[in-house]
Amino acid sequence: MGAMALMYARLVSPPANFDEHTRAGAQRIVRAMISFPEMIGGAKSRLDTELIKAGNGRLISKIGAEGVYTIGVLPCNDWPSGLGLALKIEDGDDHRARPPAVIEALRQLGVLTKPELIALADYAPTAITNRRGERVGEARAAFALEVNRD
Repeated sequence: MGAMALMYARLVSPPANFDEHTRAGAQRIVRAMISFPEMIGGAKSRLDTELIKAGNGRLISKIGAEGVYTIGVLPCNDWPSGLGLALKIEDGDDHRARPPAVIEALRQLGVLTKPELIALADYAPTAITNRRGERVGEARAAFALEVNRD
């Protein structure tokens, strides 16, 4: 997971020791993901597509297999070197625990603004329903990040 987070950090902010061709390629990928988020996740209901849209050009994201989710935050005041995140949710249900965990991590890191959190409210907390469609609970994030800005 650490290697995936590092890869996303370098994708959104390629280091100076990368050759110019590699840096230009990374920047092209990031611009494409931000410009065409529907090409990342497709349907409106996909968190990665909607998160890129809500981020207003400040982040990229991609859902992976088996509960993996990766995010790259472009350089900004809070994260001048950019930020890479990789989460692994062991819940077994891609639509239940992953969205609340992703949104909560970004909230705690100060990446998402209040209006952006409101725009993503359908994703967190996630309603749990029975076979009749009745809401019987919800999945919500319950963790506190320890942030190391080094």
